[in-house]
Amino acid sequence: MTKTELAKALHEESEHVGSLWQAKGMVDDFLEILGAGLKEDGEVNLPGFGKFVVKTRAARKGRNPATGEAMDIAEKQVMSFKPGSALKRIIEG
Repeated sequence: MTKTELAKALHEESEHVGSLWQAKGMVDDFLEILGAGLKEDGEVNLPGFGKFVVKTRAARKGRNPATGEAMDIAEKQVMSFKPGSALKRIIEG
């Protein structure tokens, strides 16, 4: 499902969204708020749906696949997601 498809589904399923334009705005706002929460707190927990967490991936040695040359890979921030119990039940059917 794409962001546009999500907005269309929100528009069709919700009584509170008057237009597709409003639904797209709500999806954009939600994603912006989610990103800000991750940046500020390092995690966003949506009970039943899941938990988004920012983790630090340690620096490590790697190898250039084209040349085989050894190289250093810097530490970086990555996001992980752990689905909640309600979401797992929906997926498992």
